[in-house]
Amino acid sequence: MASDATFIKSHPFLSVYLGGGTPTSLSPKNLSRLLEGIKRCLPLSSDCEITVEGRTHNFSDDKVSACIDSGANRFSLGVQSFDTHVRRKMGRIETGEEISERLKYLRSLGQPVVGIDLIYGLPCQTMEIWESDVERSIELGLDGVCLYQLNIFEKLLEAVEKKMIAPPADIRMQADMFAGGVDIMKRARYRRLSMPHWGRTARERNLYNTMSLSVKTCIPFGSGAGGSMNGYTFMQDRKLDDYYRKIDAGNKPIAMCMKQPEHNELFREIAGQMELGRCHLRSMGECYSFELEEIYRPMLEQWENVGLIQRENGSINLTLAGQFWEVNLCQNLIDYFTEVIGRSSAGHGMVPSRDRS
Repeated sequence: MASDATFIKSHPFLSVYLGGGTPTSLSPKNLSRLLEGIKRCLPLSSDCEITVEGRTHNFSDDKVSACIDSGANRFSLGVQSFDTHVRRKMGRIETGEEISERLKYLRSLGQPVVGIDLIYGLPCQTMEIWESDVERSIELGLDGVCLYQLNIFEKLLEAVEKKMIAPPADIRMQADMFAGGVDIMKRARYRRLSMPHWGRTARERNLYNTMSLSVKTCIPFGSGAGGSMNGYTFMQDRKLDDYYRKIDAGNKPIAMCMKQPEHNELFREIAGQMELGRCHLRSMGECYSFELEEIYRPMLEQWENVGLIQRENGSINLTLAGQFWEVNLCQNLIDYFTEVIGRSSAGHGMVPSRDRS
């Protein structure tokens, strides 16, 4: 349905990401059908990165072959930890050794880029276990590794309160784990693609995750997928019955759509740059007609005083501490800008700006 739209036909797709769940749960036949359909219907760029996300459990040889034969050139697998005790506490089936052997096999194929996710701050995960997890990923010679901070959801909190599982690491411990992971990856000479993403080889680009914060267009397919285009953000139906009913009626399965904020392009630029560990405020301000250095001056002085950033020639560079708090700092930049602009619009002060001419 979407492939017939002029907008779709006139723009090359730089990255396709099958994720948001566990695509590797599909059968080999359906994995092939999906990937072949993508190649047939969408105008993929010649170097399009096609990622299949999943887990090693149940990712059988025939599923691997189906993905590769149908054009997938990158696998992103959620390992989380190689420690069997930690894995069992989190409900993971395979042992650390089984995971390692499977990753060795995928790497031996020499065709798809192989990357994994690791999480720090898990219940029962000590600093020693975390460092061992990161070092194991290096020993396996994987193309890429993502070191993610644990997101704590309600079910995990309930399990901790009922003493079904040990508490996750506190913020101080998570900060130490973050610093330890960065140190190990740097000593191993991995390239840093973004805050959590590291690449061993030039093959690892991780385009979707790298571009998702800053690009203006992301076309969603599938139930529950979200995207943005032409200044709007929208999401498709999460309820499968509603999703199928709309498609059967020949309609797009859109659940909601909203216009993006007035300064959304600036905000996305800020988010994309902060994800890389720096933000060129002066040049960005010239582009969007705002004196960003002056607008942010009080906050930047405070951040520099407490060691979160270093300022240099109109740019801010995140220190190691700033990198740990990057998501918070990024949101503060957006919120502070919105507050200052709001006061100016209400007549409470002038926001220095620069004419594009």
